[in-house]
Amino acid sequence: TMKVTREKLDVNSSAIVTMSYNFEDKLLTVQFINNKVYEFKNVTTEIFYAMKHADSIGKFFNKNIKWNYKFNAVD
Repeated sequence: TMKVTREKLDVNSSAIVTMSYNFEDKLLTVQFINNKVYEFKNVTTEIFYAMKHADSIGKFFNKNIKWNYKFNAVD
């Protein structure tokens, strides 16, 4: 059986276009409306699922992700 290692979804948000999550690397990649892309490190699967199912992904991101994880910009 093939294991799901990555999940990508389009986000209905005023700030975020897409987000994807790498289960093996615990890496959350977020693409913003201005086309900037950032990778957030050591994001747990629980946090990813919570964000995915949040009423507002943008609000969840700002409150729980933005300044809580090491991140870097992706070219």
